[in-house]
Amino acid sequence: MVKATFEISWKRPDDEEARERTLALFSDCKIREGKRHEPFHHACETRRHKTSKEAVDRLRDATEATKDDVAAMHVRVGY
Repeated sequence: MVKATFEISWKRPDDEEARERTLALFSDCKIREGKRHEPFHHACETRRHKTSKEAVDRLRDATEATKDDVAAMHVRVGY
């Protein structure tokens, strides 16, 4: 299993509904708010994926589903 961290930046940081919709896609993840010095608003960590390709595929699907709510979303994969 790989450790995937999805980093999310919101288009409208005060839009609570958009945040809930997006974070619901990561219900299996440990979710934390970004710190002041980090370039993202929330990070979602999981070890659910067997390969980095699976994590990238999930990123692609989540980005498509949240394109109106999210300004940017990235994934970092480690072992």
